[in-house]
Amino acid sequence: MIVELELKDLVVPQGLLPRIITGTVEEKVQEYAEMIEEGVEFDPISVWKRDNQYWVIDGVHRLEAHKRAGK
Repeated sequence: MIVELELKDLVVPQGLLPRIITGTVEEKVQEYAEMIEEGVEFDPISVWKRDNQYWVIDGVHRLEAHKRAGK
């Protein structure tokens, strides 16, 4: 199911997922942000609803890129 959420409702669970442990790749975030500004659309991120929050389980780079692009 695809739903639209506000960025403020998303939680990146620090230290609990492999990508969070290894960190984001700055170059990839910047590349994605530029693509978003040019109008490229990405696949939705995956989240897990837990205690009225939405934990990001896949899509941290895309999430950060959208934040930087102001989308």
